[in-house]
Amino acid sequence: MDKIFNRINLITIIYIIILIPLFFLDKTLDAYYSYDLITYEYHQLLWYSLPILIVIYLYNLIRKKANFGKLDILIIIMIVLNVIVTKNAIDKDMSMWGNNFRHEGFVTLTTYYLIFLNSKCLLKRKWITTIIYTFIGIGILQFIFCFMQMYFKDLLSLELVYKTNSNMASGFIGNPNFMGSFIILLLGFVVVKYLTNEKHWIWHLLLTIIFFINLLFTQSTGPFLGFIVMIIFILIFLIIKKKLHIIRYIILVVLLIGTYFGIDYSMSINKAINSNIRDKSYTISYDLKQLYRALKGELKVDESMQEEGIVDYRYSEIPKEDNLDGLGSGRIMIWKNTLKIVPDYLYLGCGIDNFGNAYKWHSLVHYDKAHNDYLQILVTRGIFSLIAYLLFLLILFIRGIKSKDPLVWGILLSIIGYSAQIFTNISVIKVAPSFFIVCGLLAALTDKEKSKSKLKSN
Repeated sequence: MDKIFNRINLITIIYIIILIPLFFLDKTLDAYYSYDLITYEYHQLLWYSLPILIVIYLYNLIRKKANFGKLDILIIIMIVLNVIVTKNAIDKDMSMWGNNFRHEGFVTLTTYYLIFLNSKCLLKRKWITTIIYTFIGIGILQFIFCFMQMYFKDLLSLELVYKTNSNMASGFIGNPNFMGSFIILLLGFVVVKYLTNEKHWIWHLLLTIIFFINLLFTQSTGPFLGFIVMIIFILIFLIIKKKLHIIRYIILVVLLIGTYFGIDYSMSINKAINSNIRDKSYTISYDLKQLYRALKGELKVDESMQEEGIVDYRYSEIPKEDNLDGLGSGRIMIWKNTLKIVPDYLYLGCGIDNFGNAYKWHSLVHYDKAHNDYLQILVTRGIFSLIAYLLFLLILFIRGIKSKDPLVWGILLSIIGYSAQIFTNISVIKVAPSFFIVCGLLAALTDKEKSKSKLKSN
C-alpha cells in the first residue's frame, strides 16, 4: 500500500508541473484547429488535486512516512490564519475563491501548502531528480516557443503571441513577468550543477545560457535582478564551502555578460522581432539605467502631489522618465500607496486576494496586486501571516546552507532567486505551485540528510 500511495504522490506532483504545457497545447489546438481539448479552467484542475493531496499527506502522517516538524507546524499556522483572515475579509467569497482573474484565494493557497507538504514526502532521490529534469524539459520547450515569439512571430497564430509589448516573450504562461519567475526556478538547478558537477558540466553551462537567454526574452527586470542576487550569493556560498571552481565561475560570468549584450543588441535591431518601433521603457536595459539614475539621485518626486496625499506619476508635471514614483513601471507609486493602507489591515488583513478592494487610489487602473509579494501578504493576510511565511523561508534557507548536498544547493539557489524577484513581482497560480514543489524538494532532501546523520551518530 505504501508503494501505491508514494506512486500516486509522485504522479500528482508531476501532473501539477505539466499542467502549464498541457494548457498551452490546448490553446494551440484551439488557435489552429478550433478544437478545445480541456473544458476546465487551469485553477479548477489545480483545485481538483487538493483532495488527493490531503489523503496522501494524512496517510503518510499516519504511517509515519512524513517527518512532522517545524515546517509542517508553520503550514498549519498559515492555514489557520487564512481561515481567520477569510472570516474577516472585505469580500469573503473573493477571499475563499480568489478574484475572477487571479483565483488565488483560500482554496488555492491551501493547495499550494499541500503541494509543499506532499513534495516533502518524496522518499527516493531518483524521484526528486525526475521532477527536476521534468522542470528542465519544460523549460527547454518554453525557450523554443519564446524564441519563436521573439524572432518568428509570423509563424504563430495571433492567439499565441502575447500582445502586452512587442519585445517581451511570455512563453506558455502568457505573461513576461511570470515567465521570468518560472525561469528563475530553473536557473538555480543548472547553475549549481555547472559549478559543482565534475561530469556533464558543459551541458549544464549550455542550459544556463539557454535559460538566461529566455530570461532576457521576457525583458522582466525583477527576475533579472533576482538572477543577479543568485550569481552573487552562489559565489560567496561556494567560497565559504570551499567548493568554488573559480575558472568555471569566471567563464560563466563572461558568457552571461556577452550573452546579455548580444541578445539586447539583436532585439533592438532585428526587424524580424516586430515591425513596430521597440518600446525602450519596457526593457531590462532601460530599467537598469533608470535604477542607476535613481541611486544617483537624478529622479525626483512631485512634492506638490505628495502634500495632497496623492502618489501618481501619471498626473505629475515631472516627466515619467524623471519621476521617481514612475520607477519600475510605477511600482514605487504602488508601494507608497500600499504602505498607507497597511495600518488599516495590519493584523487581520483585508482578505486573501482582496487587495483591489483595499487599494482605491486610481480610478483609471484597477490594481489587484501590490507588485511586491511581501507587501501583498501584509495587506491582504496581515502581519502574522507574513511572519509565518518569512519563518518558512528562513527555515528552508538555514537547512539549505547547512547541507552538504550540491543538489540541495541548486534548489536553495532557485528559492533565493524566486524570493528575491518576488520583491518586485507578484505570485500567480501558474508559477507558485512550481515554487512550492521546489521548496518541498529541499525539505525532502534535507530530511534525508538529517536521518542519515542520526543513524551514523547512533
